[in-house]
Amino acid sequence: MIQDSYKKVRFMGLSLGGGKTHRTHLAVIDYFVDNNKVFLTHLYRDLGETNGKTADTNLLELIAENGEDLNTVAVDFPLTAPLCFTCKLKCPGAEDCKEDHIRWMWNFYNKLDVKKRPNKIFTPYTERSVDQWLSHEAEIPVPNDHALGSNKAPLFVRGQFLKKRLGKIKMIEFQPRLTVW
Repeated sequence: MIQDSYKKVRFMGLSLGGGKTHRTHLAVIDYFVDNNKVFLTHLYRDLGETNGKTADTNLLELIAENGEDLNTVAVDFPLTAPLCFTCKLKCPGAEDCKEDHIRWMWNFYNKLDVKKRPNKIFTPYTERSVDQWLSHEAEIPVPNDHALGSNKAPLFVRGQFLKKRLGKIKMIEFQPRLTVW
């Protein structure tokens, strides 16, 4: 008889690529609680469209197939939009906005050393405060694309589509370099 000492908790790591590329990767990791052991159970690489199925359908099927005991899916795309993106207020522009997060961004931007200061003023509709902080203030600088910058915007949109389809599965956003640190 198999004892309960084999109780496991499953985690997944999802590195998302564009929806029409084969650059999406999914790692399935099992943590065996009583033995305090972690194993990479599956590594699915270069996921994309196959046999008339979209890359998203293939990915969602793999997540469902491996979803037993699933605790969390860690993703490398923005799970939240910049606050300006969903703001319902009449916008006075970034220069005159009194919202806390915009004031924080201005204070942060103005405190940056001239060498660290970006050559352009921040855009609050593409950046989150956390993106600015990670890029300049973390103990180790974490190069970070803006949440809705040119590289992350398509991944954000695809990620929101997948997030909606995954329902109540717990998801966390992670930065690979920050995680290693």
